[in-house]
Amino acid sequence: MEAVKEVYPRALIQWEDFRKQNAYNILDRHKENALSFNDDIQGTAAVALGGVLTACKIKQEKLEDQRILIMGAGAAGIGIGRLLLKTISYLQPDKNVLAQVAITDSTGLITVFDEKSDPYKKDFLWSQDLLDQYEIEDTSNLLHLVEQFKPSVLIGTSGQPGLFSQDIVNAMLKYNTRPVIMPFSNPDTLSEAKPEDLIQWTNGKALVAAGSPFPAFTYDNKSFRISQGNNVFIFPGVGLGALLAQAKHVSSKMFYLASKTLSEQVTPEELAQGMLFPHITRLREITREIAITIILDHDAKTTRAQAEEKVDQFMWEPTYPTLIAEK
Repeated sequence: MEAVKEVYPRALIQWEDFRKQNAYNILDRHKENALSFNDDIQGTAAVALGGVLTACKIKQEKLEDQRILIMGAGAAGIGIGRLLLKTISYLQPDKNVLAQVAITDSTGLITVFDEKSDPYKKDFLWSQDLLDQYEIEDTSNLLHLVEQFKPSVLIGTSGQPGLFSQDIVNAMLKYNTRPVIMPFSNPDTLSEAKPEDLIQWTNGKALVAAGSPFPAFTYDNKSFRISQGNNVFIFPGVGLGALLAQAKHVSSKMFYLASKTLSEQVTPEELAQGMLFPHITRLREITREIAITIILDHDAKTTRAQAEEKVDQFMWEPTYPTLIAEK
């Protein structure tokens, strides 16, 4: 880090492929003294939040009214939980927002009774009071957890294929007209459920996004195109915006703004196809819009036109010369 600061003092550092506690140790150690972020943690969190925001728009509900269950307590799952807690806490500061975000690991719901719990999970350990509030008796039984907690949003970062069983999905349907289900583990062989199954099990009612690309399909004479919640929607725009804003560090607010902007870019046509994210072919325009949003938020004196000019001058254009072979 010291070498980077000396040679490239204005560089942005993106952490990638560090695991669990090590990933958080590195991120937390440098987040205030260097322009850096972890894409696996914060990029995944932002794209997941973007999908939830789009689903809330479709359902005409508020984010702060959702109950969110994340299955998988690795770097990505806890990262999603962190951003959700901060966002919901901002929207409803007087509530115990942990009561709306539950996270499981390989042993079940993470609680204060887990003696070997890693430090990076500490903000999500449920107390006995929360267990009593939802009358949860068996924290290792995922179906029981769903039946008692009644999540409106289910996110998978477990790497366990088939974890979202039909019984779990049916349990969500009992109290949700439009359950939001996002099996985010990738590649597709590790996906917690196949999107086509989720649509069939819910009679087309589920709002679905996945971590891997899945082919479009038809159910009940309706065409469904399942969005891929890819971090590439987030990190280029956040990185570009932070650099051009000359920010000293990459804040959680930047990732919230990226999530919100990403959700706002989903077109009515894409929504009609069941998509929670824009089509990947629109990546450049989405990256541009996220960067502009971050610049405008960082400096209230910058106008929209000035921010657009900064971004347009800095973005790389993939233009290549035409080569003509000699005869």
